[in-house]
Amino acid sequence: MYTVVVDADGLIKLGKSGALPALLGAARLLVPKAVWEEAVEEGKRRMYEDANDLEAALKEGGAEVVLYEPGEESERLLADSAASFGAGEREALAVYYAAEADAVLTDDRAFLGLLGGADPPVPALVPAA
Repeated sequence: MYTVVVDADGLIKLGKSGALPALLGAARLLVPKAVWEEAVEEGKRRMYEDANDLEAALKEGGAEVVLYEPGEESERLLADSAASFGAGEREALAVYYAAEADAVLTDDRAFLGLLGGADPPVPALVPAA
């Protein structure tokens, strides 16, 4: 089974597209704690209806909310970048390396550029909503 790490925007768009259950059925889905906070908890505080749907789908589908400390690989890659990234992207990259995941789900152009510029490139999945 493939292991996929998600960032908040990618996760939200995948949820809105209706494809989240299919990914949950086909892959081990790792949700960094900062991504959970942004996509689910902050969404619920702002009363976004899809935040509750997202939470239910993730729990029902067996997604794992995880927290990893930044490692050498992720910190080096982020330090070499001219772009600045939020906690969700930073944790997603740390989780990718620490869990030896197969891919990162994101639609953030700057983050996709960072992933593609890594050596070797970090495989990325882009959701469509």
